[in-house]
Amino acid sequence: MSSLAILEKGLRRKIPVSYSDWRPADQRVYISVIRKAGEQLRWEPSVGPEVGAGRILAWMVLLRLRVMNERPRP
Repeated sequence: MSSLAILEKGLRRKIPVSYSDWRPADQRVYISVIRKAGEQLRWEPSVGPEVGAGRILAWMVLLRLRVMNERPRP
């Protein structure tokens, strides 16, 4: 499942996406390889992408609620 699909599933809505021409400084490809972290730090992920994204979304919702509650009311 793509990152976008994971986020849309967690948010229960479509995320609008638009594409433009490449700019000179744009990074064309990005691939995370965690093998070296596993080898040097003896680390490996303990949750999958869907669970991790769900946790981040939940944290963002809580943070947003906290910020909204701290705003002065007119």
